[in-house]
Amino acid sequence: MRTIAALFIAGVAGLTATAEPITMRKAMQEFRDRGAGQLEGVLLHGVPVIKGTIEEQAFTASMFQCDVPDYACRVVIARSCIDMMSTNAGEALELANTYNLQREPRGYALVSGANAGSASLCVQSRYDLGGENLFNMSETFEWRETVTEFSEFIEKARRSAAARSLLSN
Repeated sequence: MRTIAALFIAGVAGLTATAEPITMRKAMQEFRDRGAGQLEGVLLHGVPVIKGTIEEQAFTASMFQCDVPDYACRVVIARSCIDMMSTNAGEALELANTYNLQREPRGYALVSGANAGSASLCVQSRYDLGGENLFNMSETFEWRETVTEFSEFIEKARRSAAARSLLSN
């Protein structure tokens, strides 16, 4: 009879043995299976990039540490950005910091494309593949939830800003 520790070690070894990098085609299928749409894959300067929408929000997933010729990759970085019209870079940075300081934020927020009158606020998640970590249902579901929570956070911030603006007039 095998002990629980022996079964656990055998299970971990089995997971490690099955972990492998993911190709763009398989990653696109995982996103599609979790409700992503309008998916397309491109190579940008040798980097596989998936573009699509999830929960009606555009996103990209860039893949790194890839083996040629099949581009099986060990890192996937997913990013979704929302244009923050009439929000300057300082206000966008404050929002990003507020998001990142939440008790358990999904992904992390950053400011992108800031110019004089507006900025984009993005949420980003990194998935390192190997060992027990596979890019499968749990990662793509987590990404969908990250985009949903981030969109809700931004919408709440917009409503609060509108309310403050009304009260100050």
